[in-house]
Amino acid sequence: MSNLDKHIKQHYQSKALSQSKVDAILTEGNEKRPTRSWRSFSPLVAAALLIIGFVFFNNYQAQNLLNQRVITEIAMNHSKQLDAEITTSDYDDLQTKLNRVDFPIYSETIPENHQLLGGRYCSIQGELAAQLKLKHKKTGDVKTLYVTRLTPTLKNVKNQTITQNSITTQLWKTSDCLFALASKTPTETTY
Repeated sequence: MSNLDKHIKQHYQSKALSQSKVDAILTEGNEKRPTRSWRSFSPLVAAALLIIGFVFFNNYQAQNLLNQRVITEIAMNHSKQLDAEITTSDYDDLQTKLNRVDFPIYSETIPENHQLLGGRYCSIQGELAAQLKLKHKKTGDVKTLYVTRLTPTLKNVKNQTITQNSITTQLWKTSDCLFALASKTPTETTY
C-alpha cells in the first residue's frame, strides 16, 4: 500500500458521525413512508370509471336497439294481417303440422282468454318462428302471437310491452322461447 493510500485511509477512519446524527438517520428510516395521495390516483380512477360507463352504456344501447328491431318487425308483420295457412284451434295439431318448428309453440304464459285460430311459418330476426292467430274470447279482436327459439342473441331481448304505430306488442321469454303478442291498439272514441 502506498503512502498516499495510508493517509487517505487514516483520514476517513478518523471521521465518524455523531451519535445524534446516527439516531436521526435511524429514526427517519423507521418512520412510515408517505403513501400516494388519492389525488395521484384520481386520473386513473376517472379513466376506469369512464371506460366502465361506456361499456355499460354501449350494452344498454345494443339491447334497446335489438328490442326496437324485434318490435318493429313484429308490428310490421302483424299489420300485414296474413291469413293462417293451417286452420285449427288445437295447439298440438298446429305443432304437428308446423313440423319444421322444433320448439314448443304453446306455453302456459299465453293468455287463457284467447282462442287459437291457426298458424303459419314466419321469422323473427332471421330465425324460424311460428305465427299464430288468436282471437280474444270476449272482444273478438284478432291478435298475432309469434314464437321462436330463444337464441343467444334473442336472450338479450327484455320483457316489455310497447305501442308503436297503433300496434301494441308484448314481449316475454320462457326458458327456451321468445313470445311476442301483437294487437291493434284500441282507439278512444270521442263523443
